[in-house]
Amino acid sequence: MTRTQKWTAATVAAGLVLLAAGWLLLLGPKRAEASGLRDEATAQLAQNAQLSTQLGQLKVLAQELPAKQRALAQLNSKVPDSVDLPTLVRRITALATASGVTLGSISPAAPVALAGTDGTVTGMQSVSVGLTVTGDYFEVAGLLSRLETMGRAFLVTTVSLTDAMATGTDEAPAGTVQAQIQGAVFVRPADGTGTAAGGTAAVGSSAPAATLSGTTPSGTTPSGTPAGGTSTLPAS
Repeated sequence: MTRTQKWTAATVAAGLVLLAAGWLLLLGPKRAEASGLRDEATAQLAQNAQLSTQLGQLKVLAQELPAKQRALAQLNSKVPDSVDLPTLVRRITALATASGVTLGSISPAAPVALAGTDGTVTGMQSVSVGLTVTGDYFEVAGLLSRLETMGRAFLVTTVSLTDAMATGTDEAPAGTVQAQIQGAVFVRPADGTGTAAGGTAAVGSSAPAATLSGTTPSGTTPSGTPAGGTSTLPAS
């Protein structure tokens, strides 16, 4: 090999060494950085896809929100956060008038705390309400239906019918019955503390009965109306 060839070979070898060193010092870290950026981009795309899915779910929930708000408002109306006896009495009086019965008395009791099935405190309260009404069988049945479908939840528990003639009711038309209706309304917690507004959770004393005038019943005597004594109907 001539001297020139040796210098050429040495120059080529040096160039290769410099090229390899340049790759190790410059291109190698850049490739690692590029690989890291690709991993970050992949992770970001996955996160974006997850966020897009969550956004779609939130949009669906936002569309359902008005309906849920209306349902909640209806529930709050059926189970208010206070006893509000004056409003309850006015509603029952109006229902009795619409049904054609004579409302003799309304006897609300003190609120009673309700416990869950596992014995835990729910904050809900029950207020027992006793009614005495006079009318024919179908008028009383109409009142029961109206009580359980009025704006406020009213649970009818027992109904006892007695022939109005047997109770000494003066000038009662034939077929007129006197009904003793026992039911309950409910009160939810007002502030999330487990205490309902407008009453205590004590069990026991009943409020004095309020004697109210209703509408004198009218109509024909239905077949199957009790002729005497007391009969008990299952609550509807």
